[in-house]
Amino acid sequence: MKNFWLYFKIVLPSIVILLIGQTSSKYGMSIQQGKTQLLGIPLFLFFLALGYCCLFVRGIVWINILKKIDLSIAYPLTSISIIFVMLISHFLFQEPITQNKILGSFLIISGGIIITLQKKND
Repeated sequence: MKNFWLYFKIVLPSIVILLIGQTSSKYGMSIQQGKTQLLGIPLFLFFLALGYCCLFVRGIVWINILKKIDLSIAYPLTSISIIFVMLISHFLFQEPITQNKILGSFLIISGGIIITLQKKND
């Protein structure tokens, strides 16, 4: 389990940037277009641009992560983002959290943990 947390700390910045980017994009698309501006830019465009910038930065961070750990370890660890997406979606966008979402998330995250633990033993 020690390796899981070590690998998770390496992957965490990518997860955080991804969450910010996806949430910004979703929020930008939920704003009524043309109603509000920030620094002279329509607010929905500001959040869309922020989302895409985050996704670009995440790509650079991801490349550096792959220099440190195997893709077969790094990618399954990103599954933890499912929990955060579910929580952000619920509190920011009022999307329901259902039993199926909880069960599915648990299964995916369990798989990520199992793959990481198995990789340690290889």
